[in-house]
Amino acid sequence: MSIALRSMFFDDDTYYASDFVESNKNTYSDGILPNTEYFKVTATTGMTLNVSSGRGWIQGHSFVNSATATVTLANADGILNRIDRIVVRIDYTTNTISVEVKEGVLSANPVATALIRNGTYYEIALADVLVSAGTTTITTAMITDKRTDINLCGWAGAFSAGQLNYDALELAKADKTTVDTLTAIVNGKANTADITGGTLKANADRLQGKAISATVPTEGQMYKLVSGVLAPCFPEYKTYEQYASFSAANATPYKHTITPPTEFLGRKIKLRWLFDTGSYAWNVYVYKNGDMVSMLSSNYQDFEMQITASDTWALWFYATSGTQYGSVLTRLEMWG
Repeated sequence: MSIALRSMFFDDDTYYASDFVESNKNTYSDGILPNTEYFKVTATTGMTLNVSSGRGWIQGHSFVNSATATVTLANADGILNRIDRIVVRIDYTTNTISVEVKEGVLSANPVATALIRNGTYYEIALADVLVSAGTTTITTAMITDKRTDINLCGWAGAFSAGQLNYDALELAKADKTTVDTLTAIVNGKANTADITGGTLKANADRLQGKAISATVPTEGQMYKLVSGVLAPCFPEYKTYEQYASFSAANATPYKHTITPPTEFLGRKIKLRWLFDTGSYAWNVYVYKNGDMVSMLSSNYQDFEMQITASDTWALWFYATSGTQYGSVLTRLEMWG
């Protein structure tokens, strides 16, 4: 006995746009593709706003803005304020997708107009704009980006709800709050506080990158999960070398100051050093801010360190007898 299932897509069948939309709705979440510049709303002149180019998905339909476009807000009221909402709207009566301005209701304490999500229209929000009484020019401070709000828009992407639900149950079987919060994330109903705080944050680092982070990804940047939050990582290998020749004695040691480039500051790096002194005997010390932190016992040795802008690191060379001559090469190595 077998049970026939509705299936798609095969070469010998005929399909309609609605079939592809249904498939896409089960595959891609609504929102803007994850690039912080896509569909970004910015101030320009007067009451005009720029909406940058970009791509996204809404209810199984893809949409593209190929170049920066403009929208113009209505003039401000002389007494009351309002909040206009910039949205992407799908109109099922005309089968079109467009950027629209939803003009807010005048009030001393205005709120943005609610999104329409019914059989005629479906909207996702790009930004809210506070139009205060008497305003003639929109500024950046008046614009609130809504693309990261998963209840209003969010970053579009392929669903991985099955795996995330499995992880939630396995990692927090005894914690109903965590399971409920993770399920809300899967269903697109969790807010930023749910994602970054409470029990979920304590367990987020165990999700191996599958939990949502409040960090907005930048296209082309690699990330790693640190304490439940996405942080940029820099896997590339970089080096910085310094060379010096010197003479030193036990009473008058040579100080070799380490001066790394700015990109090395605040990062964990490895110090390697090699010096040529013939058969002379030396003592070599690592100093941080004038205090000795290590004695190096071999000619070629690794030492892990972290340099900040306020730190001063140096190698001190002491000849054990007389005045001796040598040269030193230090190399800083960074993997991110």
